Amino acid sequence: MKISSMTLTVVATGVCLLGLYQLLSVMTWLRYMYTDYLQRSSHLTMYQFITMRRQQIKFNVHIHDTRSITCTNTTVNRLDPFHSSALPYIAHFPPLKCRRQTSVAESKIDRDGYLTLIIKNYSRVTDNIHCYYQYIRHPTKPYKEDEAFVFSKRIDLPLANRVKLQEDFVYVSCMNKSGYKVYENFHLHMVKRDEHIFKKYSETTGRQPRLNVLIVINDGVSMSGAVRYLPKTTEYLKKAMNGTIFPGYHTVGENSLPNFFPLLTGLPHSEASTDTPFIWNRFAEKGYKTFYLEDKVYATFTYIDPAPIRPPTDFYTHPFWVAMENSSLYWDSQTFCLGDEPIHRIALHYLGYYIKNYQRHPYFGLYFLNELTHDVDSPIQLADVDYRNFLKEHNERGYLNNTIILFMSDHGARFGRLRSTPIGRLEASNPLLIMVLPKWLRKQYPHISATVNSNADRLVTPYDIHATLVDILHSDIPTYTEEITNGKNRRVGLAKGISLFRNLPSRRTCASAGIPEDTCTLCTPLDTTFLDINSEKARFIANALLAQINGVLVNATSGCDVLRISDITYIAVTSDSRFSVTYIVVIKTIPGSGIFEASVRETRAMASDSAESQYTVMTPVIRLSLYDNNCCCTEDSRIKKYCHCKVTRRQIRRKASPKDY
Repeated sequence: MKISSMTLTVVATGVCLLGLYQLLSVMTWLRYMYTDYLQRSSHLTMYQFITMRRQQIKFNVHIHDTRSITCTNTTVNRLDPFHSSALPYIAHFPPLKCRRQTSVAESKIDRDGYLTLIIKNYSRVTDNIHCYYQYIRHPTKPYKEDEAFVFSKRIDLPLANRVKLQEDFVYVSCMNKSGYKVYENFHLHMVKRDEHIFKKYSETTGRQPRLNVLIVINDGVSMSGAVRYLPKTTEYLKKAMNGTIFPGYHTVGENSLPNFFPLLTGLPHSEASTDTPFIWNRFAEKGYKTFYLEDKVYATFTYIDPAPIRPPTDFYTHPFWVAMENSSLYWDSQTFCLGDEPIHRIALHYLGYYIKNYQRHPYFGLYFLNELTHDVDSPIQLADVDYRNFLKEHNERGYLNNTIILFMSDHGARFGRLRSTPIGRLEASNPLLIMVLPKWLRKQYPHISATVNSNADRLVTPYDIHATLVDILHSDIPTYTEEITNGKNRRVGLAKGISLFRNLPSRRTCASAGIPEDTCTLCTPLDTTFLDINSEKARFIANALLAQINGVLVNATSGCDVLRISDITYIAVTSDSRFSVTYIVVIKTIPGSGIFEASVRETRAMASDSAESQYTVMTPVIRLSLYDNNCCCTEDSRIKKYCHCKVTRRQIRRKASPKDY
């Protein structure tokens, strides 16, 4: 049997490729093993863990430097976004390209607010389809949370003419003769309001308009995550707009609500009430036009008031997003897309209309992006170019000349593989915050800019952001004098928070800043060590956490499995005294592959035997893994956090609600 030379060449090439693949696999395995060793080594201190750098890693935006954040008795170095332990978890995505399935029609809204329907193969299909549009409105009667919108009556959409829209939220649909829907789309476009609104304000004030406020919140993006995934945006904010970066911005709670509520009210979320005056209400009383856009059904505000009869702001987009997420178009589209358009771009376009329409009138705008980053932070990179282009366009055209911008996040990533590491825990408490002052304000009142810049190296919380907003609310431009920075640090009437226009204490405790002890991570001493996860002590500590979780499950009348430990991810010592030691513990459980974190305190016995010590879970247990469909045999949120449902034939499963997250 003869074998051709070409066959031999193909075989040889295949063997080489197989060998190369195996080599790459081994190298990848070694890298992960090395990283795992670094995380688990009992000789590795937290200081070494945080400050180690990969010198060969280079990136364009160096927004961290040798300066440090000062807390009382502790100096905390800025986190390295490209720390060696974070490198295995950095993900890169190709540009987002949304594609719609082939359709017979396409609806568009032009800049003047005219809706046009373009029919493909016009002569063949015009007699076979009928199109209409409807406005999406906020309910005027009591409603259920998942029914937070109503449609107007159907209005015929002529195929050959354009229609001038009268409202902002529009749904378009086409049906064939059989009643089958052959096309649908949603449009978010701001209808231009009467010009006399603007004239009335300028005529009655007789002076330059007050400062506008624009807050852009990106759910779950840490300061380090912004460096990794928003390099173009952060570079433009810092260099082109002279933004001030706050690497010491610290959360005051685990998830969105405990950080969102203090920002808007100055109060802890435990005092949340529908009667609490939000900061946007106070701005509205001063004549500001208010705007709130959050691009998901499970908006943060709905946790406080699930079904408000009256919209909380002048421009409130929640009905649009609820209608969108109840459509087949949304569920048939690619992830992060609505048909052929990225969802975040739809939201940005609407924000752009708002900024342009109200440049001659004071406004308070809050844009909250959830769609890309609710689960993990890496998809935020899909918005980097759009954010940069949005800022560049509106800045260069002068639309932001009188606007203070807070480009920020509520917390770092709460889920994902990086969050289960020590560096991920620190990042979760260190969200993004960049503040931009108008150019003329920096030039005319340099002491304000100097104070803001000096506060960049201080510990900052959402309470301080609220105090800053209150200063903007009460201070017209002529009164921005030295008294703001040299007067009392805290404005009368504020229980917590110090404005960024005033000097923050150079040394500040977590307690004085309003940060709960179990949340305070940036001010944790850096001489912490890691336990050997295979040691007897590690097993006692991990079992204490497991017992706490199973205690909740067993004591509840639920259909949840008793959990077992499948892996101890790491155990870090956070404080060590003569009689007690406190640890941060992360474990993985089965069934269900849940990952949990908590602080456990060991009260030492006189003997050195670990078995004689007492172990107590000191903080709420945090779930670090996403929920799956097996959590939903109970509606008790306290149990659902830990639950993996027992499998029975009669078990009725439903998809995990977004609110579970």
